[in-house]
Amino acid sequence: MSNYLVGGARPQFMHVFAHIMQGRSVEQRQQLSQSVVKVLSELFPEVQAIAMNVYEFEKNTYRNRAMQAAFF
Repeated sequence: MSNYLVGGARPQFMHVFAHIMQGRSVEQRQQLSQSVVKVLSELFPEVQAIAMNVYEFEKNTYRNRAMQAAFF
């Protein structure tokens, strides 16, 4: 990608957004983000900035294709 600027420069960066089902502890979510950032850092050593956010979504409002069929 070549259409971005960060502070007037174009450094390489990677930001992962993970959306997971609610119910995990803060420690489990921390472990997930630490593990993913560690592996990505090893796979892409030339990328200076690697970060991750973990978001939870509600089980009650989640639907997928298989679940949807059960409601019709």
